[in-house]
Amino acid sequence: MSMHVYIAREGFKDTPISYDEWVGAAKHCSPIVVEEKRNRKGNVSYIAKLKSDKKQYLSLTPYGLVHAQNPTKELIEAMFLLAPTLNSKVYSERNKAYESVADWEKRTQNYRNKRQERINEYKRTWYKRKSFWLLVALVVGLLIGLLKG
Repeated sequence: MSMHVYIAREGFKDTPISYDEWVGAAKHCSPIVVEEKRNRKGNVSYIAKLKSDKKQYLSLTPYGLVHAQNPTKELIEAMFLLAPTLNSKVYSERNKAYESVADWEKRTQNYRNKRQERINEYKRTWYKRKSFWLLVALVVGLLIGLLKG
C-alpha cells in the first residue's frame, strides 16, 4: 500500500496521462521542481522532485501513471495537489484510491504494522527451528559418544 503510490485516471490503461500533461502540471505544482535530463542519445526526459527533499521524486510510467516509490508524507501531499490538475486520483499499489493524506497515513501504518508482524513471526519460527535442529544434533552427538565409549 505504501511502497508504490500512483496518480492515475479511472480506467488506468484506457485513460493514460500524457507526458506533456504530466510535465505541465508538475511545473505548476509549488512543492515540486521539474528537472530536465538528457540521455546519451540527447533525448530529453523530465523528473519531478520535491523541493524540500530531492531524493523524493515522481516519474511517468510507460502506461501513463505518475509513480512514486516509498514516498514521504510531503510527497504524498504534493501528489494530492497534483492529481486534481490531471483529473486523476492517488492510488495504492493495489489500485485502491486514497481519500486523503490522512487516509494514506492510516492505511500505510496498518500495512507496515502487519508486515512487521509477519517478519517477527518468521524470525520466531526460524529461531525455533534452529534450536530444534541444534538440540537434535546435540542428542545425536551424545548418543554417538556414548556408543563409542
